[in-house]
Amino acid sequence: MSGATSLFAGKLGLEALNTHIARRALEVVEAPFGISFDTDAPQTVALYVLLTVVVNGFVPVPLASVMCALGVVLYGWFYGFILNLVASVTGCCLGLAVFRLFRPFFLSMLGEHTATWSAIDNAISQEGYRIPLLLRLTPVMPVVLTNAMLSLTSVDAFTYAWTTMAGFIPASIPYAYTAV
Repeated sequence: MSGATSLFAGKLGLEALNTHIARRALEVVEAPFGISFDTDAPQTVALYVLLTVVVNGFVPVPLASVMCALGVVLYGWFYGFILNLVASVTGCCLGLAVFRLFRPFFLSMLGEHTATWSAIDNAISQEGYRIPLLLRLTPVMPVVLTNAMLSLTSVDAFTYAWTTMAGFIPASIPYAYTAV
């Protein structure tokens, strides 16, 4: 009886080991350019946050949803979602600072459309938070394009930041749910 028990315990131990190896394979995510995300490595959090900030602030390719899914895969649905949300808003706010720094240059490029842009800016300013929030809630609107558009208006930084955070929550839920 003890031989059968040890054989059964050995099979259970091997199954647990195989499950752990499969779980670790899911937690180590290979990304392009040789970047590897390993949840056991402390530098992974910093790398993930840095990439999320850059993607949401400056890369005009729609990759924000991919970063949300990656965060959930790496750190679980709650912590990954919160980490992605904070990093995304930080990236957008850095994008705001950069676009506002070069705002006169971008507005000078409008040429004959300056009056139209001024009317749009005035309309957005009169509506307060509604238009920035609606733009952030639109799931098909690229994040960097929205950053640039809102940065060239007179929307204040606080409204920009909180509408970004509030708009990213419902827009990111489908990607987080899919990753789970």
